[in-house]
Amino acid sequence: YDHTVATTPYNKIPVNYIITDMNTGDTVKSEIIDADKSKSLTLGDDIILIQPIGSQVKYSWRIHYQPPFNPALSPIFPQAGDIFRIYTKKPFYSGDYFSFTTKSSSVDNSLAGKSLSNISVVPNPYISTASWEPRSLYPTGRGDRKIDFINLPAKCTIKIYTIAGALVKTLYKDDSNLNNGGSISWNLISEDGMDVAYGIYLFHVDAPGIGEYIGKFAVIK
Repeated sequence: YDHTVATTPYNKIPVNYIITDMNTGDTVKSEIIDADKSKSLTLGDDIILIQPIGSQVKYSWRIHYQPPFNPALSPIFPQAGDIFRIYTKKPFYSGDYFSFTTKSSSVDNSLAGKSLSNISVVPNPYISTASWEPRSLYPTGRGDRKIDFINLPAKCTIKIYTIAGALVKTLYKDDSNLNNGGSISWNLISEDGMDVAYGIYLFHVDAPGIGEYIGKFAVIK
């Protein structure tokens, strides 16, 4: 029997049930609100759970022991050995905390090698201008031009050639902190500081420890 703690004399009655906190395994004290003063748990009474919350002992949950909502139904009373499990989504309170763990960024060279075929140039073909390029601040001429090499490994060298095999530009990508994404931009200016001519260009990506990739793009004016 769990002898309840009571605030009024008629509430302090013995009961033939045990309440257990499934989270801690502790027995929980309770108080009967004996509505009909029958000195026993009957329909219409309430069961109030008394639990430690922080540094204090408080009422935590109130269970209404009521007849069926449908008056046409007869109540089925608990029998010896019956177990009632009540699941709740308890609110957070003082003392609860979140725990987070993090992992440092890393490169999987094997996976990166299988992804080299995803490297591409955008836009391709490049036609006069791209939508993301800034507008010119001058009444004549045009703004800066650029294309992007995307889906690149963290560290690689990109060499751009004419279709005849002449080296036009060498780009270096080294994102040691892995925060800059897998792309690099080129302003369509050659190693000599000249605007590149229209035509077909080849590019070669060399990623040490990962592999190589060759692709092509077009510049149309």
